[in-house]
Amino acid sequence: MTTSVPLSPPNPAPEVTTEAPPESTPEPPPETPEITPDDPPDPSPDIVSPPPWTPRPSPRVSRPDVAPMGCDVLPDSGPGSRDMMAGQRVVGAMSGVPELSTFVSAINHASYAATLDTSGDITVFAPVNSAFDKLPEERLNQLLGDPDALIGLLGYHVVDGRKTPADLEDATLTTRQTGTITTTVTDDVIRLNNRARVLCPNIQTSNATVYLINTVLKPPS
Repeated sequence: MTTSVPLSPPNPAPEVTTEAPPESTPEPPPETPEITPDDPPDPSPDIVSPPPWTPRPSPRVSRPDVAPMGCDVLPDSGPGSRDMMAGQRVVGAMSGVPELSTFVSAINHASYAATLDTSGDITVFAPVNSAFDKLPEERLNQLLGDPDALIGLLGYHVVDGRKTPADLEDATLTTRQTGTITTTVTDDVIRLNNRARVLCPNIQTSNATVYLINTVLKPPS
């Protein structure tokens, strides 16, 4: 007799449940600290800015060459121009040149204008205004307060006869006042006493030849 053994039902497969991941809550953005004038922001460790007072380098700009003052100081027409000066006595002619205003003022201050205007042919070495700027103020005031010394200074800039540029090559000229002037010409540049340089030569007036110079000549003591 056969005994049957009841079969146990198979173990059921475990249920697989899919659970939804918990919802993630976004983190709030970090709070930006309030900045007050007393609390400057911390600089970034990677970027270092120069302080505002640090001078910034700039390209060096070469100073353009400045052309020396020459005959271009003479007006093209009217008072002070070559055409008008040619028909005037020397002091009146120089009065029309703005760059000779100090020299003309000194002539008038010393009452020396009539002497020059009534002279025959003469040559005047006329310092421009910037030449007088080189004089110490004390020296200039001393001259203005001493008419004899001022006339001596002015007369030292005047020689008899009309001198051409060719006459000034290695020459020694006797001035209206005691003393002489030595002149040289190098590379077309005329120099007086190895000190003053002629800026504009051979300007003609009715009774004089005028040379503009860049330095006041010092009479011998």
